[in-house]
Amino acid sequence: MYEEIRGTFEAVEKRPQPVHRLVFSDLHKAYTETGGTSFALKYVARGRVIHRYGAKQHVVQAGQFICVPSNVAGELEVPKSGGSSMIGICAFMPMPEAPHWMADGAIEQPLTFSASSSRVGQMLQSAISDLRRPAPGRTGRAEAVLAALRSGLEPLLEETLSNIDALPAVRTSTRYELLRRLNLARGHLHDVTDRAVGIAELARVSGISQFELLRNFRRCFGAPPATYHRRLRLRLAMRQVEREALTCAQAAQTFGFADGSSFSHAYRRAFGAAPVRSLNTGVGGD
Repeated sequence: MYEEIRGTFEAVEKRPQPVHRLVFSDLHKAYTETGGTSFALKYVARGRVIHRYGAKQHVVQAGQFICVPSNVAGELEVPKSGGSSMIGICAFMPMPEAPHWMADGAIEQPLTFSASSSRVGQMLQSAISDLRRPAPGRTGRAEAVLAALRSGLEPLLEETLSNIDALPAVRTSTRYELLRRLNLARGHLHDVTDRAVGIAELARVSGISQFELLRNFRRCFGAPPATYHRRLRLRLAMRQVEREALTCAQAAQTFGFADGSSFSHAYRRAFGAAPVRSLNTGVGGD
């Protein structure tokens, strides 16, 4: 099911509980109570949305999405803005029957992610770009989007549960908050790909000390931030070269390497093969 909501507070208050649908929102101001039997993915493309669950407030900024487990009640507010409206989409999906990642419990609390650093987030970005275009057949496209999101949801939740388990904090709420901040750090690395990002900058963005950031980023994402970011930029550069969109020298400049030679040496150190060999063998891909 596909639905569009436009307008202000009066137009959207006291909405029925969602079941299985995709909702496109273009709102100047809104407030509503939330909570239902569906798992919810709520993406903000422009503006910001404030979610309140118990004593915890989650401010979802443009380029971010929040996962909300089923049966978690709260409040949603779109603050009045003197400029542009808030644009976003919400995907409501029934929980799959007996999914294996629920064996030890699904995610227990709402959690925010950067859209650029996950497959699900990239699907949401693509979906909203498609749905904003004036064209027929949106209901059919919405069904396709929901199906794609369902397929991507399980890997996202598996990774999330693994990351939560990897963090050292005793209290569950502390681990969720730490992972939220680590997700912000990871998202910043995916958003800034034209240069290297220092640890001090990343600590400011995420609100974590440099020590905690270095220790816990590797636990969750498999490498220290600098290594993770360098590999990310190398892969992005290599994709552009493979598509013949850029030369090695142009890709190096675009993704923050000194020159083509520096890019080639960095690629070899990271993946064990020169970029040219990678073109023929697939070495260094995801």
